[in-house]
Amino acid sequence: MKEEEYRTALAALVRYAHEKGNRISEKDYLTHLGALSMTEDEDALTRKYLSEIHIRFDDPNAPQDDFELEPESEDGNYLNNYLESLKIIEVLDDGERADLLEKIKADNEDSDKERFTRQYLKSVVDIAKLYVGVSLPLEELISVGNVGLMMAMELIGESDDLEEAEGYIGKMVMDSIDAALNENDEYRRKVEIKWD
Repeated sequence: MKEEEYRTALAALVRYAHEKGNRISEKDYLTHLGALSMTEDEDALTRKYLSEIHIRFDDPNAPQDDFELEPESEDGNYLNNYLESLKIIEVLDDGERADLLEKIKADNEDSDKERFTRQYLKSVVDIAKLYVGVSLPLEELISVGNVGLMMAMELIGESDDLEEAEGYIGKMVMDSIDAALNENDEYRRKVEIKWD
């Protein structure tokens, strides 16, 4: 198996999963990675990695893992405090989220939108983790991702169903982070040119 092919295929699967609310089917997994002829050990490590970044195989009742940065990380205190604050949010199941989305579509109440938004704050952290090691610190990636989440909420009432809404949320969060990274990289290039 070629490492570059594997990385590309895995990145595509992860992005696809985030667009689908952090859930994939076995068919999705095989569609993205099946042609790579992984060994049993490689397959097991890949599935473990997906679990560690909160991607589940069509089981919404699977226990959610907690993610903590190592204590020596400069972002550790911020992220761990932020994750602690997310633990007090009432987690709604798929049916409750779908009902809340229908209520938003009917009434467009700000309090319902806020409650719906809170359901996806941890997903923003999960998506931001995918970008760790790039040109922005994790704290900023989460902030930018949350901006994307807020932008998605402005149009969430136009979604046909929960699956479409969650796909749209994931896409807006990733697009927001990608745009911030592109802007930051462009700024860095301009600064480097001035110094040359």
